[in-house]
Amino acid sequence: MKDKKILIVGQSGVGKSTIINTLVNYFRDGSLDNIKVAIPTEHYKDVTEKDLSHDHSEEKASKQSVSQTTECFDYKLYSSANGCNYIFIDTPGLGDTRGRDQDNKNIEKIIDRASSHDYLDTVLFIVNGVEPRFPETVASAFKRLASYLPDNIMKENVILILSKSSELSAHFPVDEFKLRVAIPKEVLYMDNTFFCKSPDDWHQNIKMERQIKNDWEDSMETIEKILKMTSEMNYKSTEDFKKIENTRDKIGSEISENMIIISTYYNLRSKLIEQKKSVNYEIEITYTETTKTPYRNIICDGCKKTCYEKTVFVFANVIPGTDCDKCGCGYSRHHKHYYTVQKCKKNVENVLKNITEKRRIDEKISDLDKIRDLTEETFNCIRKNSLDLKRICGKFDFIGELSNSIEEMKKIPSEISDSDLRKNARLKIDDLIEFFEQLSPPPENSNNSGGLREMPEKLL
Repeated sequence: MKDKKILIVGQSGVGKSTIINTLVNYFRDGSLDNIKVAIPTEHYKDVTEKDLSHDHSEEKASKQSVSQTTECFDYKLYSSANGCNYIFIDTPGLGDTRGRDQDNKNIEKIIDRASSHDYLDTVLFIVNGVEPRFPETVASAFKRLASYLPDNIMKENVILILSKSSELSAHFPVDEFKLRVAIPKEVLYMDNTFFCKSPDDWHQNIKMERQIKNDWEDSMETIEKILKMTSEMNYKSTEDFKKIENTRDKIGSEISENMIIISTYYNLRSKLIEQKKSVNYEIEITYTETTKTPYRNIICDGCKKTCYEKTVFVFANVIPGTDCDKCGCGYSRHHKHYYTVQKCKKNVENVLKNITEKRRIDEKISDLDKIRDLTEETFNCIRKNSLDLKRICGKFDFIGELSNSIEEMKKIPSEISDSDLRKNARLKIDDLIEFFEQLSPPPENSNNSGGLREMPEKLL
């Protein structure tokens, strides 16, 4: 039988690791008198299931709002009832008090681990069921994660777990989760108090022991429901995960490279306009040139510098607030691109030659407007790739994800001396930004209860 793969994501400090321990007890016939432990807890420090133990899977943390799971780990559990293996993918918590940068690093880890599997059967979202509100930091992090998850998974394979609560005691605003993240196929409850209380305490308290036993039975029933629903769901290929990431990176690279060409084009036009009678092709200018590469490089979109070549470095371990040791700009301005950039000083004729060669145009360019046509062609590619991404992931936030590139685009008109060309450049850039706004999810205060914009008819 095909393995069942279940991705577990949730709020920091809501007991994802405790749920993993509860799952281990379900699959390995644990009991209150014989607790099975895969992840050490405050009251159960000794790991009994050595084959499931992961070194450094838990980080010592005094605050529940700090994610204790620092990496993604797979827990493979066998069911003798149906002869099936269940792979539960535990992930770092979101809504971490260390801030948005830490959440973004954790989201990247989650997407990378999910993409490493060929398919997923279920995504479990876990929140604190007793909280009467949806914390903004958590809601924002969940929303950003959802913008990387394909629609076919978010619409058909999501289960919401309200931890630390029962159906009677839960206060979490489920409707807000539905509006901002996804509409789950089911809302379930788990209160694993048996891992949160010392056995020495509840063994000596009849009332507490009765409650502990009830919570144990309820948790086992909830797990059965999860497994039943998982068996009824159609698994989804993770191929779209890779498509989303690759398309996003491609759009970012196209924007960045096109902005360099646009800047070159308009600045050349300005210089030629200044030559009222004839073009002097020996005028030297300094400009930025790109060179495509088969590998990724870290490019600073601020100062247009190649900071790292042939690298998989993504600043995962960088201390928030620090600057790049290569160019001095903030790390948020750096992105992965399949090209390098370098400052060049050449005459106009060579500039034109280099740009057109990159676009595989064989004939010699004698008119600068051909470069303008090339930028328009790239703009069309950006729009096409964006529409493709929108169809895969309706919640993808183009404005948010491309914010750095958009800010760099806005700066280009101010660098153009000729007023007419400056106006023309601003119109082109504003048009592309408007296009991204139309594709992005609506603001939080929008009346669109579905949480998504309708794709404009003219864009279909």
